[in-house]
Amino acid sequence: MKVDAIKKHTVTSDHKLALAAQNASVSIEQAAIKAAEKEREGVDGLMTNLYYSAKRNEPSSSISDLNKLLVHHSVSRFGSMMRADKSLPYEHHESVRDMLDAIAEVVRRQLIDNIR
Repeated sequence: MKVDAIKKHTVTSDHKLALAAQNASVSIEQAAIKAAEKEREGVDGLMTNLYYSAKRNEPSSSISDLNKLLVHHSVSRFGSMMRADKSLPYEHHESVRDMLDAIAEVVRRQLIDNIR
């Protein structure tokens, strides 16, 4: 008797709607995870370029041009971060300074750990 009720329920529109909602929530969660991964890859790419420029003692203002060059040649990991006006996030001088400070802190800690 219970099996028949379950079979009847599985063909109702309410059941199908509940399944569709469940599948949609899983898809949204996966999309959010993928978007976060792309954002992280983009930030990693920007930090790598900033580190490269800093090692060469280039002015921090050159990071924008370097990023644009890499996007132009399709060799960047942050093309998906490109804004509608073709600018990239984190290129403002305050953002660049914050990233340089973070890189300097990591290098400082590594040096201290190596000395110990």
